[in-house]
Amino acid sequence: MGINSLDELLGTTVLDSKKQQVPVTSLGGKGKVLGLFFAARWNPQSCGFTNHLIKFQARLKDRLQVVFVSSDENIQQWNNFQAKMPWLAVPFTDRQRLAALTEKFDVKSLPTLVLIDTSSLVILHEDACDMVMQDPTGATFPWSS
Repeated sequence: MGINSLDELLGTTVLDSKKQQVPVTSLGGKGKVLGLFFAARWNPQSCGFTNHLIKFQARLKDRLQVVFVSSDENIQQWNNFQAKMPWLAVPFTDRQRLAALTEKFDVKSLPTLVLIDTSSLVILHEDACDMVMQDPTGATFPWSS
């Protein structure tokens, strides 16, 4: 499940909270962690966890960049859910990329939070949702496996 580059993984751009394109190349850097947040508006657990992740990421904004990877069923669900998120997102219209990411990381349940070291491209955690709940201040982030 190796990762060769972030742009190979996510495409050349993702969207910010205002739906403006952001180059994927801006996501990397030494000491930075990328969190791929697999979730959907129709999923109650996703909605509940989103608020925790928003607070968590705000505390660690210099070290953690989150990208929303949607499993929503339609653009209206995606728009409503993405509007609550302060982070980046894979465009809903890029259904092929969304499906490929879900398959690559073998996402079986929602929410799932995959953590990737952006400098080494090593997967740090295949699902860090429990870690966010156990360490809400990020005192020991990015946690050892």
